[in-house]
Amino acid sequence: MSSISLTTPNTLLPLVGKTILVTRSVGQSSYFSDRLTASGAKVIEMPALEIAPPNHWDDLDNAISQLHNFHWLILTSTNAVDYFFNRLFQQGKDITALKTVKIAVVGEKTAKSL
Repeated sequence: MSSISLTTPNTLLPLVGKTILVTRSVGQSSYFSDRLTASGAKVIEMPALEIAPPNHWDDLDNAISQLHNFHWLILTSTNAVDYFFNRLFQQGKDITALKTVKIAVVGEKTAKSL
């Protein structure tokens, strides 16, 4: 006579018994935390940084007004994409202002956001 196991194999929930601290900023951690929880983990969210606009936009606004002098625009996060293009559009410019600038991104999410 063979026995049948009624428990879920850990291969389906590989993080059962693990506690994971997620330090992403508020508003950006829920998707990641949900995926960890779905894999069996206990998740503790404790944001280690806060994404906020700078005290002034002078440096970015000046750079945007001088885009024709730049060779590269390197965007390192989805936040960078959002902030950059919001400022570009607020200056009355559109994406054609970037026609002579090469653009690089760091990461797949940043590429998708772009």
